[in-house]
Amino acid sequence: MKILRNSQGIALVVVLMLMVILLSITGASLLFSRLNVKTAIHFRSGGGAVHAADAGIQHALAIVNQGASFTYSTETTVLNSTIFGYGYSYSVTALNGPGSDQATFISTATGPNSSKAVITAVVQRRTLFSIPGAFNLVGEAQASFREDGFEIDGRDYSLANSLSLTNPDKLGISIGDISPPSTQTPAGAKSAVINALDSDQKDNVKGFAFVASPVTPSVDIDNSLSKQSVQDFVNFLKPIADSYITVNSRGGDVSRSIRNSTDANGDLNLGGRIINMGTTSSPKIVFFDGDPAGTRGDLRLTFEGNITGAGILVMRDNDLKFLGRLDWKGLIIVTGPDTSITFAAGSDAQDILGGVVVSETNTDSGAELSISSTNLRIRASKQALDLVQSAMNNKPSLKVVAWRQP
Repeated sequence: MKILRNSQGIALVVVLMLMVILLSITGASLLFSRLNVKTAIHFRSGGGAVHAADAGIQHALAIVNQGASFTYSTETTVLNSTIFGYGYSYSVTALNGPGSDQATFISTATGPNSSKAVITAVVQRRTLFSIPGAFNLVGEAQASFREDGFEIDGRDYSLANSLSLTNPDKLGISIGDISPPSTQTPAGAKSAVINALDSDQKDNVKGFAFVASPVTPSVDIDNSLSKQSVQDFVNFLKPIADSYITVNSRGGDVSRSIRNSTDANGDLNLGGRIINMGTTSSPKIVFFDGDPAGTRGDLRLTFEGNITGAGILVMRDNDLKFLGRLDWKGLIIVTGPDTSITFAAGSDAQDILGGVVVSETNTDSGAELSISSTNLRIRASKQALDLVQSAMNNKPSLKVVAWRQP
């Protein structure tokens, strides 16, 4: 009984100890919960700062897009801004890269709970790809020359259409990226184009490596221009084009033929819609988009009127044919499966200063280049291609080529 009397109150001690343990566990849980909440808050605000810093980069891209080159010889503040209602602000500075077409943007964002994030992005202006010839066949190369009197010249001409010789000669006709699905070999493609020229036509193709006697036309392989680079460039041009026109006989903006001519201002009336084809003082990007799922007949777009323009003329997923007079300064691109360009104006003058690119993404038995015009001149011209770059400089043409968070 004495032992029992000495054990009196032990239950209370045990209960108190258990309560202390439970309270300690509860307190620790509350403490860690609070820490977790703080961690989550800091993580959220830190993530928000990263997004705010990236918004600063995008904001900078939007406001510095115009112009031919960057001018940040020393680190320059591009902008300071606040994201209203969220408590974040950002500041962006810029410094030129190795060339005038590249710069480093540094965006620093701050926000709630002393959050901070820094993003460094290397941005580059989109420039025109290298054009090795006055006329460029990419992917596949078959040609048809039905008349004499045409001229394809890789020597440099001024906008006044006079031989300047300021810049190195290009090829008259370049052939590049002959690869599957085409069944041609590069050598076979070159031979196909040269063999399509008869003895009286071979001296019509001048430029780099042209020989007058015995006549050797300026036709050669140059792989500096690829199907992928043409496709990437065309995809870039579509959303920034000054005019975007769909070509489809089953409900497009235009079907197979455009019979109207451009007026003195370079305006072309397409069923009441006015398309400005550009001038040398205001070059344009004009994008015609076809329907690759249609038949070949549906995909031929023919300009029957007289066309004058400057800048970039794109024809995607369509054959392109010119029947009337043509005066284009800049670049004409035709790309897609089973695609081609045809000049068939007879004796009407057709002049292209700058360059032409036909990029065949599939394979077919038809010619990618057909000439039955007796007064066609396709001439290389750096001044004309500078108009192309000018048309791009006035568009959102910057791209991020590298991005990191230090």
